[in-house]
Amino acid sequence: MLKFSYILAILISISSLLFILTQVYRMNISRELSKRQADAVYHYKGPLLVLAGPGSGKTRVITYRVAYLVQNHNIPPESILAVTFTNKASQEMINRLHDDDLLGETIGMEVWIHTFHATCVRILRKYGDKIKLNTRFAVLDQDSQEELLTRFIHDTKSSISMDKVWLVRDFISDAKVNLKDPTETHESERLKKINARNDMGNDSLEIELDDVLEVSKLYQEYLKSHDVLDFDDLVSKTVQLLKDCPDVREELQYKFQFIMVDEYQDINLAQYELIKLLCNPENNIMIVADDDQSIYSWRGSNPAFIDKFKESYNPKTIQLVDHYRSTQTILKASQSLIAKNPRIKKSSLITNNDKGEQIYYYRLNETENELQLVRMLIRKLIKEKYYSPGQIAIFYRTHRLADKLEQYLLDSKIGVRRIKREGLTNDPSIKAIIGYIRLICWNLAPDLDSALNFPDIVVDELTKQQLANIADENGIELIDLFRNINSYQDISPLTKKRINGFIKLIDELKDILKEKTAINSIRKLLDILNSARSPYHTDEISNIEEPPRFGFIQQAVNAIYDSIQQKQMIDIFAYYGIDNYCSAGIFDYVFNSYFGLKDNVNCHFLPINVNIKNEIKASDSNNLYIIIGATENIPNNIAGHSIIIGDLEQTDCLVSVPSGQGGVISTAVLKICQRLMSSYEAGSNEGLILYDLETTSNKPKTAEIIEIAAKKLGTRRRGSDQDSIFHELVNPRKSIPSSINDLASPKKALPKTISEITKLTYEDLKDKPGIEDVLPRFLKFIGNNILIGHNIIEFDNRVIARYMSSFMGRPELTNRSYDTFAVARKLFPMENYKLGNLANKFGIPFNPDELHRAQNDIDLTERIFRSLRREELSRSERRSLKELLPLVALGILEKNAVMEKENSVFNNSATRYLKYKKGQTEALELLPISHLNPDEAEEAIRFLDRMAEEDAPITRDDENW
Repeated sequence: MLKFSYILAILISISSLLFILTQVYRMNISRELSKRQADAVYHYKGPLLVLAGPGSGKTRVITYRVAYLVQNHNIPPESILAVTFTNKASQEMINRLHDDDLLGETIGMEVWIHTFHATCVRILRKYGDKIKLNTRFAVLDQDSQEELLTRFIHDTKSSISMDKVWLVRDFISDAKVNLKDPTETHESERLKKINARNDMGNDSLEIELDDVLEVSKLYQEYLKSHDVLDFDDLVSKTVQLLKDCPDVREELQYKFQFIMVDEYQDINLAQYELIKLLCNPENNIMIVADDDQSIYSWRGSNPAFIDKFKESYNPKTIQLVDHYRSTQTILKASQSLIAKNPRIKKSSLITNNDKGEQIYYYRLNETENELQLVRMLIRKLIKEKYYSPGQIAIFYRTHRLADKLEQYLLDSKIGVRRIKREGLTNDPSIKAIIGYIRLICWNLAPDLDSALNFPDIVVDELTKQQLANIADENGIELIDLFRNINSYQDISPLTKKRINGFIKLIDELKDILKEKTAINSIRKLLDILNSARSPYHTDEISNIEEPPRFGFIQQAVNAIYDSIQQKQMIDIFAYYGIDNYCSAGIFDYVFNSYFGLKDNVNCHFLPINVNIKNEIKASDSNNLYIIIGATENIPNNIAGHSIIIGDLEQTDCLVSVPSGQGGVISTAVLKICQRLMSSYEAGSNEGLILYDLETTSNKPKTAEIIEIAAKKLGTRRRGSDQDSIFHELVNPRKSIPSSINDLASPKKALPKTISEITKLTYEDLKDKPGIEDVLPRFLKFIGNNILIGHNIIEFDNRVIARYMSSFMGRPELTNRSYDTFAVARKLFPMENYKLGNLANKFGIPFNPDELHRAQNDIDLTERIFRSLRREELSRSERRSLKELLPLVALGILEKNAVMEKENSVFNNSATRYLKYKKGQTEALELLPISHLNPDEAEEAIRFLDRMAEEDAPITRDDENW
């Protein structure tokens, strides 16, 4: 009995201690809350409506109530759902809860604190299969969504201009947030309303509803076939799940004992239905709302859902009246504005903050008047108040709404700097990695473009544009052309091989989607991409001596090229030795794998002490012979058809190529094969057009064209150049509306600086046609050909597109482009890419005084283009045939060559290649181990195994990776 009393006393003491600790915790919270905030926090069960204006501590109420329920009522943290509208608000709640004064990180991380979309993702990942969703669905971001819609608008040749892609996107979104099918929503008035509220009040609409519905249908079919959901689908599909599957609904209602919703005034119909379906029979739901504001009405939100909540739940209502954020002036102004709304009760917010500065308010009926007012205010602030332009800020709801204002201010000679969000994902490498993930999910063109340059360059810029043109002509996507690249006869062997390897890489990457966790998927992605890196590193590759465009190696390449074109038989003879055998293996591999010459090539590995004379047949004397490592003269009957590679010099042979550095033959053979590949890469310049504009400024949104010149490349001229040259001067005044034209003196049509640069005056242009007359002729001249120019992507193309939109109703220039500025920047980072600087870099003579005239500029641009092409082809050549590097390394080993300069580079590159490929390479199968004596064969195998385990020297490429 005594023992029982003792235990009872201990339990009573513990209970008392817990009660005291609870009260202490409650008192600590109370110190940081106003009375009304505390009333909301300590509310236990039943529905609760917290009406809270801006700056009244809404987030604090939610986080403290979560902590209170867990600490005081032992509610499991995973049974609490807190829903927010933005990731920022969600993260802020998480950070506060993880504070040791509340729940701490361990307990706090178990609470469901998410945005609506993130909440739905978690639910659909677990239960989506019940409504026939693939639970491994991908989520489409806005950029990818617009890229898809752009593609479908282009494919359907609809009435929708490319600058109205947002309208189609909003039409689809509006249907989904109202739980409707966007492909069956026949409401043309709704389309007009969406356009009016998002296009500066413009209620005119030149888009057919049927076209919007057709694009919507293609978009929805794409999402379904690719197991993709957009953001609006996440909520609408979860609502569908909860309605169609009572067992799931009941399970989640049982799980979520308490639900809290922030910024409830901004919910739309789909979100309202979601919350209603998740709420359990006890109605333990708290909403925090500001019935004075709703910032997402354009996304379907409606403050009337607050009234619906009151009708459905009859909640306890608490109003937070203390305002902690703004000055008295701002608060008073907002209350005065809200008072004009008959639906909303008078705001009761109060603040103890300072009075603050005065507010100026202007009401205007026309967009044009608003633009003029903003311009006037800016000028007054600068001239009368001495503010600098950088001290003036203009706020707006979305970037799209600011486009007209930006253009207007630029036209008014007021400089503008648009501020847009930037982050880690703007890093080119990070963007490329994310691009791969998006590519394997959605096959979007921008993601393919970035993947072709990372982690290694698959095709050079011109080849990429030419392939894209072929895809356009065949009405297919570029990725589909890649998958059928072998059926296109005119594509070079190296390009085909690289593209096939790229497609294999993409297919291999699709396996990452089968991983159970995101982190495992990313690890596998990086591991696969690591294997695709170039083993040739930037710091080292300059040590490889590039063969001149004349000399022994080029002569050998020419002979082999001619033999392939004439379908001549090729016999390869390798004298005994690892280096010789590896060299023969390199040739055999290239001829078979790249050129498909299996039936036209015979490869002979001569045993030790065997003479070539015994292997030659008289009937074969017209074949091309490649003889490697010969130690004695070649028979006269074949010498004239023979390429001899090695230390033997025989004057009557076709070509004699000496060994490489240190007597290594395989390095010379690799260079021959690389140059052979490159000779097929140069291609034709047919279908390329150089062009240049001279304009009145360097801003594409305001520049007026005063001269256009263009030139067709690859054209075989007959007589005059009339058909291959386009050149016209343009009078910019004729393209300006008369109301503006009357304000300016014609004599001042050209800015002084432009006249000084171009040597053009008003007298030169006054009798010339306007751009509305010149543009159709220019567009006819360029057709669908690839355009080449300097900085044309960022400037010239945009100027042309602007005029196309103004005069032809076509807001885009669809021609593919090779921009010498962009290519130079990629090839030569951190240098100066002006036309004159590039000319100096390549040793191209020019007269600086003759620049800034369109015809002169395209002539110089043509020479720079050809220099850039040589550089691209040279880099491609030196980095090609990487799979053959292990054979080259074996040749270096056998000759015991000194590891310096290019031999060191080849050896290091081979080590990396084997490391990347984990010791596997198809070229090694060509090494005739069985023809070597056992000791040498064993040594070769050991060497390759050891090399696969070793590490090459660390370079900047490794550090960047």
